[in-house]
Amino acid sequence: MRKSYTFGIPFGLQRESGLFLDITEVSRGIDCNCICPACKTDLLAKQGEVKLWHFSHSTAVAGDCDGLMEAIRGKIIEVINEHQVLGFPNLLAGDDGGPVSLNEVIGSGSMFGGTADL
Repeated sequence: MRKSYTFGIPFGLQRESGLFLDITEVSRGIDCNCICPACKTDLLAKQGEVKLWHFSHSTAVAGDCDGLMEAIRGKIIEVINEHQVLGFPNLLAGDDGGPVSLNEVIGSGSMFGGTADL
């Protein structure tokens, strides 16, 4: 089975809380109690001495899994929901950049016939 990521999964979805946890916030191995945010397979926390720490699937994945992108997307939405602020750079059109307060953040929605995040 093919795993469609290159460097491992940076954030695991914790079973109890539903929060995205960094590899440094969990116990080693299957004791991390996290699942893949894309395919929901159990994750292993790889915290060795040689390679960069990361999550990996505990078993072979049936079909494609985009755990890397789903973990990054989910963590971004989680952080924006928590802080309710999004920072923008100065725009070329002359508008000033800076923090923009957000009253309500929706993970994704339908827009112009497609799906858009936030």
